[in-house]
Amino acid sequence: MKSEAVLDTFEITAEERQPIDADTREHLVEPFISAVSVALAEMTGTEVVVQDVYRGMPRDTSGYLAAVVALTSSCTDSLVMSFPRQTAAALARQMLAEAADQPDESLIRDCVGEMGNVIAGQAKAMLAGTPHQFAFSIPKVVECDESRGRQKQECLVVAFNTAQGEFTMRLIPKL
Repeated sequence: MKSEAVLDTFEITAEERQPIDADTREHLVEPFISAVSVALAEMTGTEVVVQDVYRGMPRDTSGYLAAVVALTSSCTDSLVMSFPRQTAAALARQMLAEAADQPDESLIRDCVGEMGNVIAGQAKAMLAGTPHQFAFSIPKVVECDESRGRQKQECLVVAFNTAQGEFTMRLIPKL
């Protein structure tokens, strides 16, 4: 029997959104944004556009697939890349353009995990030698399911859009 991990999700209201201070944005968030852009361009030929960047509770991601990458750093606990299923499937098709016409659920999950892995690797290289340097684990791909509970932990959120659909990145701080 296959064990399924579940990621708690949140819904955000406008009042809960806060801007990210300039230092954190420049020295932590921007390298992760660049990592997403580089990784998806290289892996899928996809251009990403940043739609929103804020500190707060992320919007509801029920039904999404997420790559959760544990980070070992002084300030950040994990990186979470959350994709609606349609976006995950479209990006997987782009990644596997010459290998498979219609990737199955298992292959889509593998592609989501690989995107999380490559993004973390790109960010690690960009942040090496800085106060935000980190080590990371192999990503776990989980189902985002709002019904499993609500944790009230603020994080750094970046919403992206692509021709294949939108997705979010969360940087969860150490407690």
